[in-house]
Amino acid sequence: CTNFNLDPTGDPSQVCPNGTANFNFTLKNTATVAVNNVKLTLTLEDGLTLVSAKVESLSFGADNKITIQEMAAGASVSIKVVATADATANGKNVTIRVEESSGVPVGMSASQKVVVNQNPVVTNIKSYTGEDPTKPGVKQSTVLTCATPILYLHPTIQSENEVSYTWTPNATSKINPVRVPGTYTLTVKDNVTGCTSDVKSIPITENKVYPVLDDIIPTTKVIVDGESYEEIDVLDCNNQSLI
Repeated sequence: CTNFNLDPTGDPSQVCPNGTANFNFTLKNTATVAVNNVKLTLTLEDGLTLVSAKVESLSFGADNKITIQEMAAGASVSIKVVATADATANGKNVTIRVEESSGVPVGMSASQKVVVNQNPVVTNIKSYTGEDPTKPGVKQSTVLTCATPILYLHPTIQSENEVSYTWTPNATSKINPVRVPGTYTLTVKDNVTGCTSDVKSIPITENKVYPVLDDIIPTTKVIVDGESYEEIDVLDCNNQSLI
């Protein structure tokens, strides 16, 4: 009687959605004699797309089958399967089945699951006139003005773990204070799984009225060496002197 051991090796493959998952098995001929024509079949559950499948240096065929011509007594072979796992593939299996050996049905199989971790999600980004939106007088706005020269971008995140933040232009804090108009984008990364969110963006505009020199009225008169001069002070829209 020909006997085999067929076992998955290593931990289940953990990937992010649409990541590459690796599955490993070991097949051993436990008989005291060599066996010939060991036929294997590979199956993948929905959500898994095959990239490659090999027994040592031999590849499975287009029908996901392969025949090992000979296995010596006590010999082992490694079976390696690489697949892409989408978000629906969490908990799905790759299965190797030994169909027959030397024309004798075997019907032995082993499976290994994939763990697909969730990407963090940036639900939204809101812009406020103050760092703490719960304080009185702080309101939502996406427009920089003379009265509001700084806006604070607050993202809402869905994640099972702690995340890190990458803003463009450069910033790495959760709350991003901005002083110039433009489109600000955010990506967050799960610090445990390494999975990243889709990019979320928010446009910031500007509406500032600057002084016109023709409309400026002299503020004081000074006398230098007996000559009288009119002195003006030009202020920016934040009431800061430009002179």
